[in-house]
Amino acid sequence: MPSTPDTTIETAPTDADRLVALAQGALARGKPDVAGSAAEAAIKLDPQRSDAWLLLCEALSKVAGPADVAKARAMALTHLAESDPVRAVFEAERALGLVRATRWEQAAEAAVLAASRSGMQPPAHRVLSAAYAEMGRHEDALRHAELAAAGLPHDASVQHALADALRILGRLEDADTAYARTLALDPDDALAHAALARLRPWTVGDNHLEALGAALSRATPGSPEATELGYALAKELDDIGRPAEAWAALSASAAAAGARNPYNAALEAARVDALVASFPRARVEAQTMHRPDGPRPIFIFGLPRSGTTLVERILSAHSTVAALGETLALPEAVKNAARTPGFEIFDIPTIRAAATANRAETARLYQQHIAHLTGAAPVVTDKLPDNYEYAGAIRLAFPEAPMVHVRRAPMDSLFGALRLPFAAGAYPWSYSLADLAAHYRAYRRLTDHWRQVLGRGFVEVSLERLIQDPLVETGFLLAGCGLAFEEACLAPERATGAVSTESAAQVRNPINAQGVGAWRRYAKQLEPLRAELERDGFVDANGDPV
Repeated sequence: MPSTPDTTIETAPTDADRLVALAQGALARGKPDVAGSAAEAAIKLDPQRSDAWLLLCEALSKVAGPADVAKARAMALTHLAESDPVRAVFEAERALGLVRATRWEQAAEAAVLAASRSGMQPPAHRVLSAAYAEMGRHEDALRHAELAAAGLPHDASVQHALADALRILGRLEDADTAYARTLALDPDDALAHAALARLRPWTVGDNHLEALGAALSRATPGSPEATELGYALAKELDDIGRPAEAWAALSASAAAAGARNPYNAALEAARVDALVASFPRARVEAQTMHRPDGPRPIFIFGLPRSGTTLVERILSAHSTVAALGETLALPEAVKNAARTPGFEIFDIPTIRAAATANRAETARLYQQHIAHLTGAAPVVTDKLPDNYEYAGAIRLAFPEAPMVHVRRAPMDSLFGALRLPFAAGAYPWSYSLADLAAHYRAYRRLTDHWRQVLGRGFVEVSLERLIQDPLVETGFLLAGCGLAFEEACLAPERATGAVSTESAAQVRNPINAQGVGAWRRYAKQLEPLRAELERDGFVDANGDPV
């Protein structure tokens, strides 16, 4: 690695300590290339210097790509002693890298290896917690987050990770405390502010508006941090009955988020055209029946904020069912079986190839991807809202798998999506009224197609009916999924397990109608959306579903 002109590195055999100190100083001064050169020189003198390897990887992370960091990490593991506690850090980072490369099986193995190391230090627990969280193994993530937080009590990022793990597992009071600790350490942590705002309803006498406003005043206008804070501000203002101010904060944040995540309505319409053409009734009916190995999946999908998490909780309360949450296992399996180039998971070439791909291979890849999550459960749920695009591919790969389509009144569902900031690239249609209407048009066209061509196994649940008559609708849902009725399914708030979506707090409460008609508080502002949906025939003049 080249050094800068103002630094000369000498590599005398006794200089390893000096070189490590030089690398540390160079990193502190913002000179990662110098730091990397010094660390490499120290490693040549003493290949078992774990601090030199750590410095090299940190330097590479700033000037090179993930592949270079992974290569350095792998080299370190060939040199470090088995007893060196830094091995656990590198093994945990390897697990995290494998997760982000969607190599879940290898990631699970690497995580188990890292966790088996004796004398693990807090930094290793921090990385391993992140790896387990991204794998969807939230109990393991919490265990390592607690160990990391105990050893690093003044590290805001560690406290934030602990708070997230507690929230996902339903320990909401503990999560509240952990988010407060996070913000005491870092008052500008926008994601912690946002998570805390959504943790529960707030009141005039109990809210975080002052802290939110202060953090927003310090954030760069239009930045992702300012956007997160604006959404959080809108949520708390809505809670305390100040809708005009809430709408101002929401609309400004949505505009900023939309500018970073542009939506192409014409492209989505073309993708729907490709799906309709590639998966006609004749293709999905003329299939060779096969019985994939592994647990029987139930796929749950619908628009974001339509009630998919509630339906997942109802099913996961059943004694035979385990919830996988939102995984990318199906999109990855379909992409790999289709063997199409490029990084886009379900582009038009992949849609067309998926219709004729080896369905048994798709099923095998899927089961391979989820194996580390399923345990001994005979039935699992897979709840990714966008999985409705894959309904044809699901029928080909899993002929007997139920597909549960959750529907909610359009105005409530779309308003619910508008109120949330999603991860970069996810749901780019959710940031403007015009884009919401265009996406809903495409969504309805595609789900109407699936209803016509799939028939058996395409189970549709109305969130409003489920709220009005949970006994009848839960019985219908269970029967459609081939499950015997169990009383526990009527109390999904008591179900154990993780919920990593924005509904993590809401679904810990009994089924209720609190969110029904929430859009009407903003009927004037949402009128352009209602009018567009009425023109399309989806709602009436009052905004009610047609």
